[in-house]
Amino acid sequence: MTVAKELLDVAIAAARAGGAVLIEMRDAALEIATKRGELDLVTQVDRAAEAAVLDVVRDRRPNDAILAEESGEAPGDGLTWIVDPLDGTTNFTHRLPHYAVSVGVYDGTRGLAGVVYDPVRDELFAAAAEAGGFLERGDGHRTPLRVTRPQRPERMLVATGFAYRKHGETVNVAEFERVLVGVQGIRRAGAATLDLAYVAAGRLDGFWEYRLGPWDTAAGAVLVSEAGGTVVQVDGAPWSPWSPSVAAGHADALNLLLPLVRGELRPTAEEP
Repeated sequence: MTVAKELLDVAIAAARAGGAVLIEMRDAALEIATKRGELDLVTQVDRAAEAAVLDVVRDRRPNDAILAEESGEAPGDGLTWIVDPLDGTTNFTHRLPHYAVSVGVYDGTRGLAGVVYDPVRDELFAAAAEAGGFLERGDGHRTPLRVTRPQRPERMLVATGFAYRKHGETVNVAEFERVLVGVQGIRRAGAATLDLAYVAAGRLDGFWEYRLGPWDTAAGAVLVSEAGGTVVQVDGAPWSPWSPSVAAGHADALNLLLPLVRGELRPTAEEP
């Protein structure tokens, strides 16, 4: 077994532990606070799920560093585990069943393993470096992850999101309007980790967003890369979990999508 696959086993166990907490507490009375502004929420469920994830990581990889959304950084002398215990907190607080646990493992800027776990649907998206990825459903059935290769922008289904706004600032609105008239459809579901997982699984053709945290993208980027896709910044520059923007999909999909995002291409009417 390769090191990446060994790390993937730990990531799977950690993500499932966090997901179990989310299911156990999904009907709990929520204690809601804000962070980094009035719209960015955190609950006791985020913290409990993160504790469950980190318990697994620390038990099996005690010397590794951790970067977690709620508790921050913990130094180490090995790899770095990048954790989002509940991506889609706003969905969770509104009882909208679309959220996930994300666990990525990095050596510097190189992703070694990534897991995104949707506990509501019991769908686990997982990949290890140079080993490909798979979607495992609740019955244990696994299917390979593979990005789609669209031929025309007007046949593309893509996803995006909007950064939390401060003082009336708008982010990604102009880009959204440009893309909307050039593709078949856009989805904004409120969980970037699942958007990336869906790109890797071929459910979405592409994804772009700005100002995400490393915990939002680290695991999903591994999924997309191992599914045959490409992950870059919106301007086409190389991506890392600390980049200010992310775009993901088959290389051909990004060649169709990103000129629309950047305003470099005017959409054309679909042929009858």
